[in-house]
Amino acid sequence: MTNEVFEIKWPTSTGEVSRKVVVRIYGEGVEVFFDRDNEIRTFEYMSKNGQGPRLLGRFPNGRVEEFIHARTLSASDLLDPDISALIATKMKEFHDLEMPGPKDVVLWG
Repeated sequence: MTNEVFEIKWPTSTGEVSRKVVVRIYGEGVEVFFDRDNEIRTFEYMSKNGQGPRLLGRFPNGRVEEFIHARTLSASDLLDPDISALIATKMKEFHDLEMPGPKDVVLWG
């Protein structure tokens, strides 16, 4: 909600396809809503386990992430049994992860 997100790209040595990364600058004051350290720990763990973009680097108020070349699925995509099966497989992989950090959910203290 409060992050600034930038797509950074530069040409490869061959000049054909550019390299891209996402640079995320964390918003200020969101610590009242969630634990930033827990978010970073969770993102790192997911990245190391092949879930979501790879974490390429961190700095005090943000991080650099892999840019995933993809497109938003359409309603007809979601009706495709093969695509639905792939989604289900990835969801199972994600839910089978033993995430670090607290397991309790606290919306408001």
